[in-house]
Amino acid sequence: DQVSVTNRYRAFQSITGTLVAWIVISSGGGIWTCVAICAVRLFWELWLIGVRYRQFFVSLLPPRSGEQVSWSEEVWPIQWKLAVQAMATYFTSSFVIPLMFEYQGPEVAGRIGLTWTALITLQMAAWSWLMTRAPLFGSLVAQNNIPELNRVFRRLTQVSTIVLLSGGTLFCLIVWLLQLVRGVELPAGWDVLEPVWYLIQKLQERILPLYPTVLLALALIPIHISQCVMAYIRPFKQEPFLFMNTLTQLVTGLLVWYLGKMYGPVGAGWGFLMAGYLLTIPGFLLILQRFITRQK
Repeated sequence: DQVSVTNRYRAFQSITGTLVAWIVISSGGGIWTCVAICAVRLFWELWLIGVRYRQFFVSLLPPRSGEQVSWSEEVWPIQWKLAVQAMATYFTSSFVIPLMFEYQGPEVAGRIGLTWTALITLQMAAWSWLMTRAPLFGSLVAQNNIPELNRVFRRLTQVSTIVLLSGGTLFCLIVWLLQLVRGVELPAGWDVLEPVWYLIQKLQERILPLYPTVLLALALIPIHISQCVMAYIRPFKQEPFLFMNTLTQLVTGLLVWYLGKMYGPVGAGWGFLMAGYLLTIPGFLLILQRFITRQK
């Protein structure tokens, strides 16, 4: 099961990358933290290629006879579309952080960076319910077992959406509780909890207040819906998302830039919401509806 192996190494990447980030930050590494995290990811990817799957990749080196895969006809038509969309994804993933740094200062940028990273990690965790089943979707499409594909897709979409909504609600609840204890002194006789209380006070100073956090949490839903739609259609070797996905990313970036520089994290949150609920959700559901109609 190569999916489980890949996911296990991704878990190693996340864990070791987080540990290295903490070490570099605590050592005063500053911006070199980003370099260290990338180095950790590169290490595990090279380990997969050079150690774990070395024999497989070595077997690909000798020239082969017989029918060859046409890169220009079978790979390039979809890959270039994916590449364009991947570059545009920057506007819904990381653009807001340097934007806040430029217009609102490093403190606000740090707070929105920590909050948004935590929320995006939550969304990716929920999305993993479908992402790890991508080989299954491809197999069902190859077998033309569309009823089973629809059943599995519907069930996994429901589960992943429930996980996202539950996790987002819990995260906002934690932020609300942290705001409640802001500036509150530890009760007498509870000195043993002073280190933990100190960390709690520091944490609430490093994340956004509840209102912009709720806006950003709600902005995850359009992202999740679009990814679910793409997970369903792409196993059919079709990529009808280039225009809509790129457009929504660029519009999101423009709204986040305009509202964010004017109103800070709250404005950025509303920028995400406006683009997501007025453009992303209707656009991707329309693509899904048209695709299903053509398949009938």
